[in-house]
Amino acid sequence: MQILPEFGKPFNHLADPGRMTANMYDMDGTLVHTPPEGRYLLVNTALKEFGRVANMEAVDRFWFDMNRDDIVSLCFNLPPTEFWPVWRVHDTAEFRKAHMECYADVRTLAMFKQEGVLQGIVTGAPPDVAACGAYLVENRAGEQLFGSVISAAGFNGVRRKPHPDGIYRCMEMLGVTKEESLYIGN
Repeated sequence: MQILPEFGKPFNHLADPGRMTANMYDMDGTLVHTPPEGRYLLVNTALKEFGRVANMEAVDRFWFDMNRDDIVSLCFNLPPTEFWPVWRVHDTAEFRKAHMECYADVRTLAMFKQEGVLQGIVTGAPPDVAACGAYLVENRAGEQLFGSVISAAGFNGVRRKPHPDGIYRCMEMLGVTKEESLYIGN
């Protein structure tokens, strides 16, 4: 048993350490976060190309809710097929690097690695943004942590979240089964 430095409480990673061998994480809202002003700026920069502006409630629904296509249609009054290509132009690693922040407790992921737990990321972010988020987390933790980073963004051959395709691909890359895996997300 170890003590988590951030919480000062005993830490026993797994109830059955013989079964779980991999942790997979969502990225934004779990390992990193984009503060409200960054979310608002990014969404409204994309919407500006359509002559639209969204309030913070609509931006947060878009950012955190599951079915983004419905939100694009209902909240932004745009066809998703028109919105997504414009979104991809603006949702870049450069933007996210300037606006994304790691949660302080991501350092505990190094403890999982020391225990032999494989780790991966499955995110709805584009590949370059996913790589940027992984880099920020690993830089904060002080070591490479992730054996797989999957972008389940729907335009790179992996079906968009919440479809489990990205999770299955991550498990395959880590060489584990669903019985050995845990997915952690917001």
